[in-house]
Amino acid sequence: IPGAVYLRDLEGRFLLVNLAAADLFDCAVEELLSLSGEDASNLLGDGHRHMRDDLKVIENNRYVYLAEEQFVCVRGVDHYFQTTKIPYSFDDYSAAEALLSIGVDITEAREANFDPLTGLGNRNQLRMCLKQALLRGGRTNKPGSLMLLDIDDFREVNEVLGHSTGDELLIQVAAAIKSILPPICVLTHLSGDEFAIL
Repeated sequence: IPGAVYLRDLEGRFLLVNLAAADLFDCAVEELLSLSGEDASNLLGDGHRHMRDDLKVIENNRYVYLAEEQFVCVRGVDHYFQTTKIPYSFDDYSAAEALLSIGVDITEAREANFDPLTGLGNRNQLRMCLKQALLRGGRTNKPGSLMLLDIDDFREVNEVLGHSTGDELLIQVAAAIKSILPPICVLTHLSGDEFAIL
């Protein structure tokens, strides 16, 4: 399996790890299998959050699909995964006792569709979302809207205060807009001072 696959018990210990997951953790499979639950959680970056989320999957006995999960590997590099987390029982009669995680690395695809400065989708992402919205709108006969925004006099910010200040302004504007949009909206950074809301 090309994706990262592992099985963890209720204490967070690895019970099974494939080579792709071992490579991501920069450890040998045998080394991962010998870790305590605490040490295994520490490998997962924000391990306590991951463990809490994993325990919820086990307790609810329902699988969870995460379209995008950020993971910082031990080399300090951000990776993004599409992950399915499945409660696992060792026999057909008992409650779930472990969690099976299957993650596919989507980092390269994400980078092709997202702006590295703001973390928002880019033109490619907008184009894909617009196609989906038009198809959905044609089937449901529901209207939609596209709003284009730009920052007035942004060029002056770059020229007078420098590009790093301009970049920080773009990041803050993106965060401010995103914080007030309903979840159904898609905010993208097109280029320079241009944003789009679908």
